Amino acid sequence: MANKIQDLLGRVVALREARDLVEARRLCVKYLRKNGHNRQFEMELGIVNAMLGLNDQAIECFTRLVKRYPGNAAAHYNLGKTYAIQGYFEQAIRCFEKAIKEDADYREAWMNLAITNRDYGNFDGAADYCRYIIKRWPDYGKAYQVLSVVKHFDSIDEDVELLKKGLSIERVSAESQACIQYALTKVYDDLGQYDLSFSYLDQANALMRRGINYDVAKDERLFESMAKLFTQDYFSSASVNKGGGHHAIFIVGMPRSGTTLVEQILACHSNVTAMGELDYLRSAVWGVNKKMMGTAFPANVLTLDPEDLKNIANWYLGRIKVEQGQYFTDKLPLNFLLIGMIRLLFPEAKIIHCRRDPIDTCLACYRQYFSGSLNFTYSLNELGRYWLAYDKLMRHWHQVLPGFVYDVHYEALVTDMDGEVLKLLQFCGLDWEAQCLQPHKAKRSIRTASVTQVRQPVYQSSIAKWRRYEAHLGPLFDVIGQPS
Repeated sequence: MANKIQDLLGRVVALREARDLVEARRLCVKYLRKNGHNRQFEMELGIVNAMLGLNDQAIECFTRLVKRYPGNAAAHYNLGKTYAIQGYFEQAIRCFEKAIKEDADYREAWMNLAITNRDYGNFDGAADYCRYIIKRWPDYGKAYQVLSVVKHFDSIDEDVELLKKGLSIERVSAESQACIQYALTKVYDDLGQYDLSFSYLDQANALMRRGINYDVAKDERLFESMAKLFTQDYFSSASVNKGGGHHAIFIVGMPRSGTTLVEQILACHSNVTAMGELDYLRSAVWGVNKKMMGTAFPANVLTLDPEDLKNIANWYLGRIKVEQGQYFTDKLPLNFLLIGMIRLLFPEAKIIHCRRDPIDTCLACYRQYFSGSLNFTYSLNELGRYWLAYDKLMRHWHQVLPGFVYDVHYEALVTDMDGEVLKLLQFCGLDWEAQCLQPHKAKRSIRTASVTQVRQPVYQSSIAKWRRYEAHLGPLFDVIGQPS
């Protein structure tokens, strides 16, 4: 019997790692209903719920576990991670502290204390945690990278020496080594030593690229297949979901194109709840309806009937916890891929597309550590090809869905805040509120790569930042073209 239970648990873990989350969840629920409480299955159910965006249900699972097993550090840790995702800063901190109290060697709990403090704007606290982690676990590259992000470097100080020392650590993983090099990239950019900064950056990205299996041609083909399916003729006859979604604001675009700034502007409005980067839409599209599972997207969209669309839309909206009548933002940049699906599911939603100079956008992506989640960002050539495919697809959405998507240009936004914010609010159907001109004052957590930038007043110094690195961007210019 014990072997059968472990075999089933192993299958659940394998499904979770393969992101077959609906099936993993089904097996957990079935086992627990039949056999009653089991710590391991309850833990897996909580983790899968969190991955599916079922954060309330995940919190219920982990809360039950910490009550039954108050000495279980993993339960406290996972509860803290789920609280952090939902923006419950104080609860998340307490959970991570409890995890550490039960297991002082719980490195990930220490790291999440640093990250959570960073996300909520406590940069000094985050830096202190990172220094502690580096001194205790010098091979843990993520701590080096976070330390570099939460601090501006004016000179070669003790922290820089600490970061440089990390390069000589033996038996460090390739990703940790890359993180240390990303950290030094940031240091020497702050110090204005751009050639040295880019040298570290190239090394970091080469390490990250070697560790992944990625083919940009597959993304190019996917984008083309979406344009072929989602045509004007298709939308003129396709069924759409008639209910809900009129308070949804989707903010899309390339990573590092200004999406976090736009969300911060809207977050300052009294009638908007900013939800951050949600994975709910993707989970809804692929995880709720069996017709959408597998690799046939977007062709399998043709199999959806009005009831399917209603169920998918209702599942998504069921994850959103806002006050009645409030608008909410969903700021996952790569949802630009799903604009066709958004039109079917939420025809009354607002879509804001953030555009930025292509060279600045690609360079900003190349300079950012994304922890292996955006595989096209580790090569300048692949970045350029991905940007061209993205740009072509966005032009397609504008052509087949005129007026459905509103473009916000980063450069115009930071040079004419008053005018651009007014137009943005008008597109969303929101009244003018002057506090939207001070997005750095929004009191909320920010769990994106732009966390430090948007805590500052809006600035223009990132415009044409690529010129500092122009001598190193040949592979990108070869794809996108040499800017004037």
